[in-house]
Amino acid sequence: MEFLMFRLLARTVLLVLALAVCTFIPVLMALVRAVQVPTGTWPEVSARFALWVVRSLSPSRSGVPA
Repeated sequence: MEFLMFRLLARTVLLVLALAVCTFIPVLMALVRAVQVPTGTWPEVSARFALWVVRSLSPSRSGVPA
């Protein structure tokens, strides 16, 4: 079993994908917690804040400087 896992992770692409997924999950959970705490439980405030975050990140996602 350990040999099989080593062989799967020996390929560069699979290793990069595994590390990206393992890194992305805790970062995403931290962002969710950071957003939930200040916005409270009001759905309209959370939706407005989420829209603001998406709009602020959209230029960086497309490669256009803000």
